[in-house]
Formats: sequence, structure tokens, C-alpha cells
Amino acid sequence: MKRGFAALTALLLLAGCAQEPPIPIPTPTTPSPTPRVVFPTTTPTAGVETPVVVPTPEETGLPDGPDIVLGGDRIGDFKFGASEAEVTAFLDSRLGEPDDQFSDIFCSFSKNSPWANTVTYGGLSVIFLAADQSETSPRTLKGWGYQMNPTLSRPFVLADGLDPTLSFKKLKQKYPKGKLEDMGYSQVFTAPNKILLIDSADDGKASYLSAGYSDPECD
Repeated sequence: MKRGFAALTALLLLAGCAQEPPIPIPTPTTPSPTPRVVFPTTTPTAGVETPVVVPTPEETGLPDGPDIVLGGDRIGDFKFGASEAEVTAFLDSRLGEPDDQFSDIFCSFSKNSPWANTVTYGGLSVIFLAADQSETSPRTLKGWGYQMNPTLSRPFVLADGLDPTLSFKKLKQKYPKGKLEDMGYSQVFTAPNKILLIDSADDGKASYLSAGYSDPECD
């Protein structure tokens, strides 16, 4: 796989004198968010309203807001080619600060491979490429990858209702125009909308999703 893009699947992690011990300083605590209570318009027992507790985003660990659609040519409303600053600002606002990011030549085996910056948010890796090999050149959105663990989690969904939990056999039946290939090390199903579903676990189902830029010299 590519050197710069390999982190899309691997998600790499970046590591006394004798004195009296310092006095511990208590860490302030933040009160837990109060769950919202919603009263339904109809109730199972006449005259009795049973409150339904709706967990807050903080309790579930899910970001608040609409789904983020991952497509064959975009992330949300940002098509491939959108500026890095615009895309990261949007993702930061929805997902918080990135878990990791690193920059390098996209593919070390290709002499013309451009400079890349890869940013990760949980299972999602987003790749931005420059037009040349300069790390100071402007970069634009060129692709994304998602490590299923074990499936696609909110707030992410695939474009066109594509279901990544289906087996490759069912995907081919549902999307006959899709392309199923045996790459030797894995099976790859390319959906009609250009999203790649990759079976790296050899169980007939996708374990990794991706779309966008690919360097033939590194594939």
C-alpha cells in the first residue's frame, strides 16, 4: 500500500531530583448533561403520560447534527477538489479535533507522487494532496478511507443508501453494475457510485471503505 496513504488503514499513533511530592490539585469535575425528556403525543395508558428519555450526544458519544454522507466523489457537501481549510473546518466543527495527522509524499515508490496530508477522525481518514511535491503548496480534498469497526458508525452514512454490511455476493446482486474483483490479498467491490468496499478480513464482507485518489504505481 502507499506510504503516505497506508495510515488510512493502519491509523498510526505518534510516544529527577529527589523532591517532596507536589500537593495534588483537585481536578474540577463537569456535571453530567441532563437528559432531555420528551413527552409523546400518544400514550399506551389513557390519561397517563409516560416520559421518554432521549440520551444527549454527550451520553451516547455521537456527534450532534445531521449525518455526514461519504460519497464516491465527496465528503458531505465538499466535493473532491475542495480546499483543505474548508473541509477540516467542517469536520472539526462536527467531530472535534483530529485524532492524528501526518504529512509525506503520497507514494514513495512513485517519483511523481504529490505531497499529501492525512487527517484522521476515529475510523475516518481524509487525504489532501498538493499539485506538486512541496509541503508548502496548497492542498485539496482527494479521497477518504474508513476502517469498519465493526461497521460504519454515526454520523457517517454512505451515499445512495449503500449498505456496507451486506456480503459481496448480496452487493453484486443488488448492484449488478458494480464491479467485484479478486486482488489476491483481498476482494474489492466497486459500487456504481465509485465507493470501494474492501474485504481485507477474507470473510466476504467489507472491512474497509474508500473513495478517491489512487496512484497506480502503489496499488
